[in-house]
Amino acid sequence: MNELAPTTPQILVEAQEYSSANLLVGVAASRKTTIAAGGLICYQFEVDQVEQLQRLSAYFFKQKIETRVLGAGSNVMFPDRDFLVPVITLGRSFRSWRQLDQQRIEVSGAMSVMTLAREVAALGLSGLEFSAGIPASLGGAIAMNAGAHQHEFSEMIESVTVVLPTGQLETISQKDLNFNYRKTELPLGSVVISSVLRLEPGDSATIREHMQHNLAYRKKTQPLQFASCGSVFRNPERAFAGELIEACGLKGKKMGEAEISEQHANWIINRNKQATSADVFGLIRLAQASVLERFGISLEPELQLW
Repeated sequence: MNELAPTTPQILVEAQEYSSANLLVGVAASRKTTIAAGGLICYQFEVDQVEQLQRLSAYFFKQKIETRVLGAGSNVMFPDRDFLVPVITLGRSFRSWRQLDQQRIEVSGAMSVMTLAREVAALGLSGLEFSAGIPASLGGAIAMNAGAHQHEFSEMIESVTVVLPTGQLETISQKDLNFNYRKTELPLGSVVISSVLRLEPGDSATIREHMQHNLAYRKKTQPLQFASCGSVFRNPERAFAGELIEACGLKGKKMGEAEISEQHANWIINRNKQATSADVFGLIRLAQASVLERFGISLEPELQLW
């Protein structure tokens, strides 16, 4: 695959015309990610129909052009320079869900996980209480098998429907997704457009109370009031990344305008939204080097560095 060069605008025009997707040029990455850093997304294609996504994916596949898919931007950091790879996003029509029966719901890929959790709770459906406070879209949450409070999305997913890079639709059952810790084996380059989740009937008041408890715990232990990307590193086996970083004396460590949180050492915050991606990446490398030197453990980023 090749990065799209700025000297080939005709390909962009052809892709937009062929797919009928909405093309945005020069979008600030800081407005599209929760870490609020990065340069310009040079070419953003927003699709509002499955057919648009199929045509757009197939066009770029035929042209051998790399693309990236951006959800809620809570687990991604763009470089400070212009990002030339075309970025695909799902539009408002993908922010919905419907109830299939007493236990199953079908959810579109761009649906906010937090909004979904609140809405199913009101109907007395249990299973998403753990996701209170997770600022992700459903597609992103599935792709990384997001989790909290000893629960994760793999527990309730029945099937996932994706658009492949070739433009074809494919529905994948739970047993074929090979869920792991913070990882789901989706087809390379595919886009999650919907998923069927199986929840459990419950009491609405009890479910909401559980959600409020989980959210209160997150607010107490995590710096939710500042721009961040959430947990930066995956927890290594039999250890917690935050505790390892804290033991290295790095809480409160700053680089430029980025800072390792005093509240939770596995969070890097952009307190005044003035940090660069280079500032954040510098702290990532510092934490990795410090933990490796002291404990002999290599920290693996959970954050996707684009």
